Amino acid sequence: MKKSILLILILLFNSNLFSQSNLEPTNDLDENYQGVLKDYFENIFPLLFDSLSNKPLARFTAMPSFSYENTLSVEKDSLEEYKMIFHRCSESYWYAERKSKVKIIKDSITIDSEFAQLIEELFKKSVYNSKKPENEIIGFDGEFYYFTILNNNDNLSTGMCWSPNKNSRIGKLVEIGQILIDLTTKKSKDFNTTKLRIEELIKEFD
Repeated sequence: MKKSILLILILLFNSNLFSQSNLEPTNDLDENYQGVLKDYFENIFPLLFDSLSNKPLARFTAMPSFSYENTLSVEKDSLEEYKMIFHRCSESYWYAERKSKVKIIKDSITIDSEFAQLIEELFKKSVYNSKKPENEIIGFDGEFYYFTILNNNDNLSTGMCWSPNKNSRIGKLVEIGQILIDLTTKKSKDFNTTKLRIEELIKEFD
């Protein structure tokens, strides 16, 4: 019994270390949903992504265990303007008793092309560095994070992580995603510091 518990702890530890360095490739967002969360995914993603571009420059989606689901999309509109668009559920879709009553709350801001392309570069580097862990450990608490980009074949590619250590490379990536949300919802206006942090993290993925 003790040996079994020790083995589980070792696998958890090793998997956690891996997830802090790289995203894991996933097909969860490709509309060909599989597994025990199939029904959930088939409803939550269309709801979150409604009216968003099918070809975003970058997209950060958070699926918390105990809070509302949300997504931040970086896009170029028909007027050639770059925007950050934030959608969040009015309540946790997972726990909502009447899911049809869950609404999407929206925020957006216009950003310059340099800032948009910097976000795109960071997300592409992180997604292109995605790797499958040797040992897959499934977590049910915490948060799942998805990073989506438009790849060289003009298709969407996504990497995901689960509650990484905040001081790890992937933890810093998640924090950047949260900062972008704060900028979009006007909780922060510090674009200069955010730009520097993005540039520093890009170097970590080189």
